[in-house]
Amino acid sequence: MSFLSLHGLASAFLLLASGSAWSAYPDHAIRVVVPWPAGGSSDLIGRVFAEGLSKQLGVGVVVENRPGANGVIGMSVVQRAAPDGYTLVGTVSEPLTINPAIMRTVPYDVATQFEPLGLIARTSFVMVASSSFPAGDVQGTIALARQRPGVLTVGSYGIADMFLASFEYETGTRFLRVPYQGAAPAITATIASQVDLTMVASSTAQPVTDSLKLIAVGSAQRLPMFPQLRTFGEQGMPSFQIGNWAAVLAPSGLPAEVRAVLVPAIERVVASEEFRARLANGGIEAEHLAPESLARMIQEDAARWRNVVRGMNVPVQ
Repeated sequence: MSFLSLHGLASAFLLLASGSAWSAYPDHAIRVVVPWPAGGSSDLIGRVFAEGLSKQLGVGVVVENRPGANGVIGMSVVQRAAPDGYTLVGTVSEPLTINPAIMRTVPYDVATQFEPLGLIARTSFVMVASSSFPAGDVQGTIALARQRPGVLTVGSYGIADMFLASFEYETGTRFLRVPYQGAAPAITATIASQVDLTMVASSTAQPVTDSLKLIAVGSAQRLPMFPQLRTFGEQGMPSFQIGNWAAVLAPSGLPAEVRAVLVPAIERVVASEEFRARLANGGIEAEHLAPESLARMIQEDAARWRNVVRGMNVPVQ
């Protein structure tokens, strides 16, 4: 046999060996980093997603909560991870679209250091108040805030702070922000009357409605989970709608073979009846977007929040 024939056989063997190595993906547990505390809507979505992905891929999928700095800590963990498909991030939009608008320096670049893999869910937000809060609706809240500018306290974090800025802008009010790492500690502080108000996803509010006052929901129509809760539109703010979305991303440089496994698996998770039903029970809507569409949405939302920050003079941190 000639040298060229031997060389060709060796090359073919190496290609087959390489292909078989990647075809084995995944062969051990996958980590999904959630850059928010346990107990909030981001954590709920991440855990339901992880269970679904585990069933699709036949390996364990572990959720790791890494809260702090409005998602920066968790995003930085994933940004530094090997792009091998074994570390993913499941997050709502703040670290992707708001941090670049409100932070002078962000230690990661969404466009170059992360690969979008798919949108998985959307949520509607509600304004909630402590049980001792004097008002019970939007107009009463506005009246109190105008009487006491800068005195009423609001649990503030990420996108909730942007929603608050929009609310202040539309109503001519001013609140005192009390910062928290995420929705779960903010709503806990509201229940304990450490702050007057906060804005959280409907799924975060649902388990503790007996301990709070529900002021308004930011959806276009009332939610089935809160049929008696009026929207902001029904209470005199027709253009005020607040919500969020959740997506899965990987560190940039993901091998094409791994991407070819993950992207359709994520789509199957979101399409599954179990995933949809479990999120719906928490007032969350399962929704899928392919990576390219998600990348465009991230860019468009980032531009929108930059405009909000400039137009409303939101302080840059």
